[in-house]
Amino acid sequence: MTLLYINGFDAGDLVPRGVYGTNLVLETVTRHDYGKSISNMNSGWIVPVTASSKVTTGIACKSGVPSLADGSVISYQTDSGAVNHVSLNVHSNGAMTISRNSGVLATSAAGIVTGGTWNYYEFTVLIHDTTGYASGRLNGVEVVSYTGDTRDGGASVSIDRATFNSISGINNKTYFDDMYILNDLGAAPYNAPLGDVRVQTLAVNGAGSSAQLTPVGSVNNWENVEELPSSMTDYNWSATAGHRDLYSITDPIVGTNVVYGVGVNTFVQKSDAGARSVKPLAKIGSTVYAGATSALSTSALIQTAVWQVSPATSTAWTAAEVAGTEIGVEVV
Repeated sequence: MTLLYINGFDAGDLVPRGVYGTNLVLETVTRHDYGKSISNMNSGWIVPVTASSKVTTGIACKSGVPSLADGSVISYQTDSGAVNHVSLNVHSNGAMTISRNSGVLATSAAGIVTGGTWNYYEFTVLIHDTTGYASGRLNGVEVVSYTGDTRDGGASVSIDRATFNSISGINNKTYFDDMYILNDLGAAPYNAPLGDVRVQTLAVNGAGSSAQLTPVGSVNNWENVEELPSSMTDYNWSATAGHRDLYSITDPIVGTNVVYGVGVNTFVQKSDAGARSVKPLAKIGSTVYAGATSALSTSALIQTAVWQVSPATSTAWTAAEVAGTEIGVEVV
């Protein structure tokens, strides 16, 4: 599988990432007393997914009250949300189920989910009319699974969005943290659920080895991009292809061991008519590596490059390597 999306919600940048929903609130209630989470009440929120026939999502979730209410923690849709294929659900008796539309396909034992505590849910689904597959995991252990018809109609046999809902009942918050999404491409360890993971947001904290963009706001380029959430009240700009900025970042949390991937986010927009693009950068040692080129819009959006392994070594990142990496952007 390929790592498509990671978010620890610490940056509070949901809308420019393309995360949609009502009643979404940035929270300081987190799993590890670090950073931020998000909450919602009485409604679902949506993350677009690169269209794939097999998807795995992992996310930490906590009901805001000691009890549980029936709700789908994770559900997968196609045709831009017109068709809901399969859902992983939590129930008031502490059981988990897998359902297709409104029909239950498989049920776990009761009492495995506890209200008012953080749990890590993972949901793997292969969409197919006859040989589909769905697996629900709780805190790293598979607790419910199904093989058979996982496609509930529609024109597409792919998943193009994931939706997350409240499990806390009416007018009670449900908290979410530490999300990843994989699709059906790639080699180990990305061809299986990653388990209970933590997503860290490493903010810009100093100048890197290049400052070719023109600063607006602070005189130092890095000080125009260090705030979380990102803001366009101060920024760096250039109309010259090849101009780049690079910045240093905060270190990973002490004790970080396995690193499944690094994502570089750029909060960017164009200010005039005509085509303009950028590409995210990661500098390791003396070499600069570029992510995919992305076209800009007149609205400020987040463009993300995800490196599953270090582009310098083609092997897994180390925490020390991440700490020494500079990140940035180049005008195309």
